[in-house]
Amino acid sequence: MVGQVQVVARGVRRFGVAVLLIVVVLAGVSGWAGIPRDDELPAEVDAVVALGGSAARVQLARDIAAAHEAHLVLSAGSIGVGQRDGLVCDLDAFCLHPEPNTTIGEARGMASLAGQHGWDTVVVATSKFHVNRSRLVFRQCLDDVAVVGSHDPGVPVPVDRRVRELVGMLASVTVQRVC
Repeated sequence: MVGQVQVVARGVRRFGVAVLLIVVVLAGVSGWAGIPRDDELPAEVDAVVALGGSAARVQLARDIAAAHEAHLVLSAGSIGVGQRDGLVCDLDAFCLHPEPNTTIGEARGMASLAGQHGWDTVVVATSKFHVNRSRLVFRQCLDDVAVVGSHDPGVPVPVDRRVRELVGMLASVTVQRVC
């Protein structure tokens, strides 16, 4: 009896490892864990949202909004960065206070703002490492969205952040629907 239990346990472990390897390979092939790629910017843009609190993200969003004469939206941590740069909420930019204060909350909040203001095309400005997951999350809430990433020179992305991105992406396509 003990021998049979050990054989079954070994089989379960092997199966788990095989499933994990398949997930990792599929994630890499599909671009989830691969090199993040920016979307091509559409010709017309209604709004640009800066996620998080990076100065590089805010600057990227400002540049795109100015080039396309689009509305600027600052989300969560980017509000403080924008204010330090002289931007005023409700005058220079829409300020989004997502609930929860996560990428999912930002996507839901942006979908609500787009609906309220009749925005059809939205660009999301985030960090390069966050592009793939942001695209996946925002496309669950908005029909026409492009995602681009800023480069934070000299700032390496920790391994735990990369793992969190992959886990978040897997959750978004399996158990955690956004919108």
